[in-house]
Amino acid sequence: MFIKGQFNLGTDEGRRAYENVKFFREQCEWSIGYAVVPGRSKRDSRGIRHIFELALFEYSTVLVAANPLAMTLSVKSQLCGEASVDVNVPDGVTPQDIAEAVAQVLERKDGGADRNRGNAEQLRHWYVRGAVLIPGVGWTTAATVWAMPDVRLAISESAATGTATVLGCQRGRFSYRPKRGRFCYGTFVYDATGEAVQVSAHRKADPGDVYAARITPEGDKAGLRDVKGVLAHLSDTFGGLLILGLALMVLVYFAPVNTLWPFMSTAGAVAVVGLVGSVAGIIASNT
Repeated sequence: MFIKGQFNLGTDEGRRAYENVKFFREQCEWSIGYAVVPGRSKRDSRGIRHIFELALFEYSTVLVAANPLAMTLSVKSQLCGEASVDVNVPDGVTPQDIAEAVAQVLERKDGGADRNRGNAEQLRHWYVRGAVLIPGVGWTTAATVWAMPDVRLAISESAATGTATVLGCQRGRFSYRPKRGRFCYGTFVYDATGEAVQVSAHRKADPGDVYAARITPEGDKAGLRDVKGVLAHLSDTFGGLLILGLALMVLVYFAPVNTLWPFMSTAGAVAVVGLVGSVAGIIASNT
């Protein structure tokens, strides 16, 4: 943008503004007041806003402008008959030449002020995404790692099968949920021999529950077996997927660009899988 204006030297404010610009010269920077014409701006995939048309209300001098290249190019002196001219722009240079030179400087400065602001905005969005996604990813990963030994036992063909009967349960010291962080114990009767042994039982069972189980090679733990055992032990994992899917849907919905909308169906599918798996896991846990 190239602006050529005139000071009203008939007023104290006009003379004061003129003297300030003349004194500071190129150190005197400029600011504009404007409004974007509706529908005449667009954000690209990096979050950078491109303005194609705006309504200019005013321009004024400032010591520090938002754009450091919004500087004074020349000042003419026509007060009291003086004819001296302080011109920083060579003869024959047009406003279009100035605009092209400014554009080249912006491109050399790592893409210019707009790109820098866009990068900062994009970085802020990544911080938000991380703050939203990390809990879901962390919960899902931790729950899966925690459940894998029980899942492997549930589907192990080498583990002996039998029937487990829960005799009692004890809550852990730091447990705040009824069926989390507690220890259950009972008996396990081998299908092959009918032998009964004392074992630790499924932690989400209740005293008196009887369920089909597999016993560890050490003979100290009887877990739910087959599909029921897999679903029961992965219920927390499915809960994490539900949280993760909902978080992805929120991020896509409030994304600054529309290029992420195709991921809404993927986020919805993750949430649905998490919801169905959580419900199935809860049902399976109720032995």
